[in-house]
Parts: sequence; structure tokens; C-alpha cells
Amino acid sequence: MGNNNSKAVSTIILVGLEKAGKSLFMKKILELKKKEKEITKLEPTLGFNYITYDFLNIVYHIWELGGDALTRTYWSTFYRSLAVNMVVYIVNIYDEQNYPLAIKEFIKLVNEEELKIAKFTLIFNIKIDDKNKRLTFSEQDMNEVKLKVEYFLLQIQESPLHDFDNRVNYFVFDISKLKDGEFNSMKMLSKCFMIDKEFS
Repeated sequence: MGNNNSKAVSTIILVGLEKAGKSLFMKKILELKKKEKEITKLEPTLGFNYITYDFLNIVYHIWELGGDALTRTYWSTFYRSLAVNMVVYIVNIYDEQNYPLAIKEFIKLVNEEELKIAKFTLIFNIKIDDKNKRLTFSEQDMNEVKLKVEYFLLQIQESPLHDFDNRVNYFVFDISKLKDGEFNSMKMLSKCFMIDKEFS
């Protein structure tokens, strides 16, 4: 503890509804970290997953919390017990029928007293399960995604309960492609974690 070489520490909770892409996001982080043994252990989360990740001179303690109805009732247990620096909230952009619930849960988190000083990263995951559709994803498809994102954000901003301030950033990308290029992956991860670092 007093060591000048000690690294900064940040605690992150990774949340979202079921099948949003949380476990895949964790897996992609581990792929960048190249911890193959941990990768094989990760399954869709019924309770929680926990990893530490050393990235750009910061040690991240990342807690992935399950998104099913029962587990969501325990989210508060975690952020009331941990000193949370950041909330990463993942939304499956194509799960439109659950937008109202996803918005409700996000607004609740942003306004929780224990998370008032936490930063928020909202990730809209372009989750395409059909491989052929993923390969043929077009500019028109991307424009449709942007409209969905605009709608989601508008619903949040119009909520009387929501304090939409400079704590919230959002990104739109396909989590499954995070490992396609390590440079781009690192750059995106630094943005998601709100790290001020230039990549050249």
C-alpha cells in the first residue's frame, strides 16, 4: 500500500437484461487478456461472474451481474456493498419488446444514491445471432440501428426521474467483433472505461 508503483483500482458492475451480451463482453475482455482457462469457465450468468483486468495501468474489478428477474433484485446488494466507480449497462438493440424494462432498470441505477458519483457507460450491442445476417449487415441496417438508439435515449431523457448528466456515455457496436482487430478492441475498451489515452 504505500508503494509508488502501485496501480490505480476501479470497480465496475456490468449489468443489463438477459441475453444482452454481458457474458460475451466479459469473454472478449478475457480474450484480450489471453486467459484461456478463465474463458472456458464463462457461461451465461445465473448469479454473477467476477474477474480482475489489468488495463492501461489500472486494475479493474469487474462484477457481471445476471439479468434475469430474480438476480436483478440483488443488484443493489452489490452496489451498496462495493465502492462502484463505473456501471457498464448493455442493451441488446434488437430486443425492442424489452426496451421499457431496460429503460426502467437503467433509470433506477442512474438515480441510486450509492451510484451518484459513478460513471455510466451504455453499450448498445448490435446482437445478431444469425451468422449470414451478420455478414450481410449493411449501411441501411446501421441506419435502422441508429434510429433504435435515438428512440431509446429519447425515452430516457424524457423521464422525469432521470438526471442525464455528464456521467453517461454511450456506444454502439457489435460486442462479438471486439477481437477482430486488437488495436480497435483496445481503443473501444478504453472508450467504454472512459480512459483518456491516445492510440497511435
